[in-house]
Amino acid sequence: MSTSIGIAIFPNDSTEQESLLSHADTALYRAKSQGGGAYRFFEAAMGAEVRRRRQIEHELRHAISRDEFKLVYQPLAQISSGEIFGFEALLRWTHPVRGAIAPDVFIPIAEEAGVHHSNRRMGSGTACREAARWVRPLTLAVNVSAVQLHSARFASLVHEVLFETASPPIVLSSRSLKPR
Repeated sequence: MSTSIGIAIFPNDSTEQESLLSHADTALYRAKSQGGGAYRFFEAAMGAEVRRRRQIEHELRHAISRDEFKLVYQPLAQISSGEIFGFEALLRWTHPVRGAIAPDVFIPIAEEAGVHHSNRRMGSGTACREAARWVRPLTLAVNVSAVQLHSARFASLVHEVLFETASPPIVLSSRSLKPR
């Protein structure tokens, strides 16, 4: 068990009770996000970061209906021969105003907000449907987050996607995402 503490100081950080509590909560969030068991003092930059994350979270919730997500396929090849044996499906978000948003920016926010389930389902389903149409049978790798991997519904989600797309089993990997 550990304790995290967020600190906002009157009157430096705010003179209003609600704002002071909000700033302390923001500092608490930062302490927790850095591994917990720590304390953090509120800084004005924290407020800007929280607003940015909330804005991205809000935009993520509308991105699916606006068809802003696309899959790209990165070839998987044998090192010795260079022969391509499959592809890794990677989810990309192109925001209409901000442009391309890196996966290491939007995926953690989507996971925290609970938006990642629909994104991952849409991505894996689309990838499996497309792979099922490939003339030559190739391996398809679909990344899953640690949050999704530990979900009680994960196995049934994989089963549903494979059944709906009539796709052979997919290779699942859980690893940190880095822009490619």
